[in-house]
Amino acid sequence: MSKIADLSHHQGDIDWSKASKELSLAILRVQDGSRVRDRQYKNYVAGAKKYGVPFGNYAFCRFVSINDAKKEARDFWERGDKEALFWVADVEVKTMNDMRAGTQAFIDELRRLGAKKVGLYVGHHTYKLFQADKIKADFVWIPRYGEKKPDYPCDLHQYTDTGRLSGIKGNVDLNQLIGNKQLSWFLNKEETKAAVVTKGKYRIYTGSFKTEEEAGKQAKLIGEKLGYKPFAKEKRIWTGVFDTLESAMTAQQNISREFGFNPQIREEM
Repeated sequence: MSKIADLSHHQGDIDWSKASKELSLAILRVQDGSRVRDRQYKNYVAGAKKYGVPFGNYAFCRFVSINDAKKEARDFWERGDKEALFWVADVEVKTMNDMRAGTQAFIDELRRLGAKKVGLYVGHHTYKLFQADKIKADFVWIPRYGEKKPDYPCDLHQYTDTGRLSGIKGNVDLNQLIGNKQLSWFLNKEETKAAVVTKGKYRIYTGSFKTEEEAGKQAKLIGEKLGYKPFAKEKRIWTGVFDTLESAMTAQQNISREFGFNPQIREEM
């Protein structure tokens, strides 16, 4: 069990007794817009349950307005099996002017209905166009085939549409985890650990830039994307103060991942 596959009726009949031996997670399509229900969804859910394959639900979105997005979300929720571990808005085509607003309305409606985890699947080529960085979802899933990983932060990477899986004739979309979330997060099996909190006052700072102006420009970019109240001083970028070491370490990791810097943490006395 090591593969993560997303499946729709295009995969046809599946021998779940075989597929289950290779799958750690299946993500099943429920619908293509409100008008088209996936013909195999119920069969796939039955097979996944019978052979113990954890699964999530996804819907290919075709909404054309805010109200339509909410309607599609309600149809998705009504049709989707409630034992799914999570729900995903699959946004690949531009169907309205403000795709960010439509997608957010879809996600928010799912949450209102009771979905605990809602993810966003967005095309690599439409990430900026749809302003995906401003969409509030619990995780992000991006396709990019070949050797290159996505240029944008995400938790799931769909790395091929020509994968193979026992029990299925033909090609399968396969995915890998590349973010900070472990498989256990998607399976709702995270270990409960006593939280260790190191209180104090901490700042993050970078190495020196060539000019104060360059440091200021980079600080502005960090602030726009991540927050943290960054500012330039003595050709370095400094953040605002964090109340715990753990929160500072999280910010340090985020800055490093998003901007490629190697920032350090300093305790304020």
